[in-house]
Amino acid sequence: MRAPRRNLSCDSLSSQALSPTARSKTPPPVREGSPPKPGREPQLGREHSSGVKATPAAGIILLRERPAVSELDDAAWESQELEVLIGRYHVVDALRSGRDRLVALRYGGEWHFPGGAKRQADRGPLQTACRELHEEFLGGAGDAAPELAATLFAKVSISVSSRPYVQYVFVADEADNRPLQLTAERINHGLRRQRLAFERLVASGEWWEMARSAKAAVGPEVREVRWLSLSAAISALDPKVPFVDEWQREELARCGVYWRQIPLGTIQILRQLQRLGTIAAIKAAAVESRL
Repeated sequence: MRAPRRNLSCDSLSSQALSPTARSKTPPPVREGSPPKPGREPQLGREHSSGVKATPAAGIILLRERPAVSELDDAAWESQELEVLIGRYHVVDALRSGRDRLVALRYGGEWHFPGGAKRQADRGPLQTACRELHEEFLGGAGDAAPELAATLFAKVSISVSSRPYVQYVFVADEADNRPLQLTAERINHGLRRQRLAFERLVASGEWWEMARSAKAAVGPEVREVRWLSLSAAISALDPKVPFVDEWQREELARCGVYWRQIPLGTIQILRQLQRLGTIAAIKAAAVESRL
């Protein structure tokens, strides 16, 4: 799961947003090298060395049993593992980017789950997790974030820019939340509409005159969502692969970044879920079941 955001992020800016000078620059070739090493993570429940207490954060993972198939051969039976609804995030952070300077999002172009820091109005970690899913996957559409039936799976300590967070990781069974209609098709349709609206604002120049809060409310962050098997999701985050695909490489190069920043915490959670194997086992092993 990715690190918490301090603010909402937006879609990759269109080339029309850049000045002629910026558009004429050719990105340098991809260089070999290693990304910066992450900072040391604080211990759960303890204060950071600076004396700052860990900020609560939360995220949520939607799971489902793979769709039933009437007749399966041996290979198909072996592949009947759980699926997760996971998002592919944009690369360029429109809130921090300017007309001629692009800034990359943390974990830009990677697959990971919605999550972020608790806000003062949030009643608790689960509401934080549901709100983040609402903002990132559903574009903040509607009056209020859906309240998912979910189980607290884990609490993990992470550090972002030397700032400590305690992240609550929830899991939700699609079968327990079907009335919410959180289908990939419906979500992706909303994401496309949001992206087109954002591109129109950029093309008209209105985007540059908007207040930051207004930008945060309309700027898309997620490119698409998919139901992926746990194996496929883990494979998509393979650190041995230089880039997810050419789109990610080109978008990062536009921002002057020449390596992936992989959400290692997401990989760890996915592997834990894969080892458990079933939704029943995941719920039994959850932190909430042991409280």
